[in-house]
Parts: sequence; structure tokens; C-alpha cells
Amino acid sequence: MMIRFLGLLLYAAICQQAAAWPMYIDFNIGDDHHITLQDRYGEKHTCKLKLVSIDHEYEPNYWHRIPKEYQAKHLKSVRLSLEVNGRKVELIKRPYQSPVSVDGFRLYVEDTKRWAKEASFLAIENFLKDARIAVALDNESWGPSDMLFPIRSYRWGSSPYQNTWGSLVPYNSLYYHRGEDFGAIPDQLEVQAILEGTVMETPLPKGDGKSNAIVVRHDADFTYRVSHVNTTTVQKNIQKDVHIEDGEILAKTGNTYRRPGAQYRDPHLHIDFTYKGRPVSTFPFLIEAYFRDYPENLIAISGSYAYTMPGEEVALDATRSIVRTGHRIIDYTWKLHDGQIVNQAKHKLRYSRPGLYTEELIVRTDDGSEDRDFLQVRVFDNRNNESLAYGWAYHTPVRGLRPGQTVRFWNRLTGIKGDVSLDTGDGSSAKTIEKEYEYQYANPGTYTATFSGRGTDGHEVTVKMKIVVEE
Repeated sequence: MMIRFLGLLLYAAICQQAAAWPMYIDFNIGDDHHITLQDRYGEKHTCKLKLVSIDHEYEPNYWHRIPKEYQAKHLKSVRLSLEVNGRKVELIKRPYQSPVSVDGFRLYVEDTKRWAKEASFLAIENFLKDARIAVALDNESWGPSDMLFPIRSYRWGSSPYQNTWGSLVPYNSLYYHRGEDFGAIPDQLEVQAILEGTVMETPLPKGDGKSNAIVVRHDADFTYRVSHVNTTTVQKNIQKDVHIEDGEILAKTGNTYRRPGAQYRDPHLHIDFTYKGRPVSTFPFLIEAYFRDYPENLIAISGSYAYTMPGEEVALDATRSIVRTGHRIIDYTWKLHDGQIVNQAKHKLRYSRPGLYTEELIVRTDDGSEDRDFLQVRVFDNRNNESLAYGWAYHTPVRGLRPGQTVRFWNRLTGIKGDVSLDTGDGSSAKTIEKEYEYQYANPGTYTATFSGRGTDGHEVTVKMKIVVEE
């Protein structure tokens, strides 16, 4: 069976009509569905799908205050066994998992009932069957081929703060994310309309008292919402019932949640989608939109976050990294916190002491492209977990940075005793950073900036991010 990741679809640049939306199908175990999808040329394609079994994988929960019935566990992944035209296929649901191609169809696990409903915050209550699967045709776009990426001048993975559909949000409730989060220093990057539509909600004039959301209805079926913008950057024409065009500027990335500046440690743009009255995964749509809007051939994906205890095993897995169609990945490298270099996509390791560690992933393709991503690993001691240091880092600009141009670093670590050290990754001496630091790189290249310190009880703290200096 051939199953492969899909990058940018090459026809999108010349296709004049937007492709159909994915088909969303709800299954109970044992259900089968005959589906028919029509391609952009009018040809119909049929397939029979049957859900055979579901295997949920949990892992211990050391951080979150959650209801008693979910205590000490959260969902890590799900494996679905399907029959596709009578042939057995396994699909995985986990953060940053792409659709897979089987017999001319792309299949993606949106959610399962457990994943949707076992949450103390933002549970999906209208989830009635065991699983929901999205289906689109191979060689067709995942939804409209003219959908734009929401942030201009952005770079995927430019901040270690990033959440995706279904990921466990690293805070103090059992919260599986219902959209995408893109970390950014507030009021720096323009947020644009991803599709034309009508403004349904706006935070103007004085904020909405919640997450400062702009909600746009594209058509009768599809609505998108961008959140946490600051009202000072919202364009004056973004008023209720106003029609806007795709690419129109809405605001800038911000840090408002119930009050201005509330997202001090984790400023980001949140975006989520509703299709036919139900929340749907943003990830496949926005990966394709990113590849249409930006020139990169590769996105390295480490998984963002992992949680463990001393002596327990953590599985590193770079196989979710995504390459543009027409290219292939030739090399995976993990640069580990203890100095080890591992030249393979998957690796298992253990930690001897509590702390906040970062494992660096470098991926390369056959055309010489390289990308980096970073896995934050929180190693708890199960005694005083809330004192474990945590936090993130940011920089600006994240695209278009040139040699000699000033880059501004933000340190947003909390629970640190003493100074935080910043290594800019270019061989210069380490600097002490409090909240901000400005620097100029002398040469083009991709650098790893490292923030390091000690927690209040002396545990190790390291956070990393990539800096791209263009020629």
C-alpha cells in the first residue's frame, strides 16, 4: 500500500476554479460509506470506506488540573483501522498529522468522540459518532485553492509557541486545541482575510471582552475566525455586515484575551474554521495555503511539545515533516540536549532529571533546502510540578531579515532563578537577556538561538528557535 505525504499541489497556480470542500463523514465502528467525489474536470470517483476499529493511546498527565474522570491521562494519538475498497488501511490522528493518499483519495482523521468530548475546556458537544474522517481527491486542493495564509510576512515555526488542531495546549486545563496558533510579537505582522466574505463579528470599537475575534462568513457553509488582535490595529472598515475581499488587511497579530496585554508570555494569532455548523481541522488547509503563499520547499515538524518523568521514554518522530511536491527529504538530524547527534527520523531517549529541555530537528531535501523545528520536553518530578519553569521566545522580523539589520528577541520564560542567557547561534559570545535584546547578524544563514537558565529549584531550562537571515 502506498501512503505518502502531500505538499503543495502544482495545479493550484493555474486552476481557475476553487476546488470542492473535503467531504466529512461520521462513523461508528462497523459503519461503511460509499462516497462519490467529482474532480475539477467533472469526472466522478467512487470509494467504499468502512471503520473497523479505533485504538486510543493515552499518556500520563503531570501538569493539568483536570476533572477526576480524566485524571492522570490525556490523549496522545489514535489509530483507526479502515477498509478502503476492501483493503485494510491504518490512519493516525495526532498533532501535525497530514492527510494520506490511498487509492486516489486523501484521508484525514478529524477527530474521535473521545478526543472531541474528553476535555474540560472547549469540548465538541455535537460529536455523536465514534469518529469523523475528512476525504478529498488526490491531486486536488484541500478546500478552496485560492485560500490565503492568514499572516503576511510570516515564517512557519518562527516561534516555539505553536498549537495545532487536536494538540494539548500547555496550560492548566485539559484543552485540546480547535484551530491553529502562530506565535508572534504583538502588533508586528499583518493579518489578512483568507477568503472573501462578510464580517459577522468585530472587536471594534472597544474590544469584545473575550478574545478580540474577527469572524468572517465566506458563504452559507464556511466561517473563519481570527483571534487575540489588539483593537488599536483593527482596520476601521472591519465592521459588522461589511463585505471584505480576500487578501484585505484585517488587523495585526496581537496579545489580547479578555483584556489588552493578557497574553504576556504567549502572544499569538489563533485561527479556527467552522464548516456546516461544525468545527473542522485547520491544519491541512493552512499547510497548503502556506506553500502557495511562501517559497519554502520544506516544513520540519518535531511535534512541538512532549511531557515525561525522569527515566521514562520519549519518542522523537520527524516523519510528519512536509515537503513540497516534486522534492523529497533526504536527511533527518536530531541535535539532542546532551550533545548527541542522531541521524534518523525516529529516536527514543530518557531524561535523568526534571527540567525544560529542547531537542533540535534539522531536515534537508534533495534540492539543498533545510528547515529546523524544536521539541520542548517538560520533564516533571511529580512533587512540585507547578514550579517547573516554562515559557517561550520570539523574534522580529521573522521574514526578510538581512545581514546588518536589527532583530529583536523576546524572552518570555517564567519560573527562572537568576539570569537568562541568549546564544544567537552565530559563534558570538552569549548575552544576558531580561525581556528584550537587539542584535545584528553579519552573514546570511539559518541560526539556532538558544535561551537558557535555571528554574527556581535549579533545574535546567532551555528554549530554542530558528533565525533565518536572508541574502
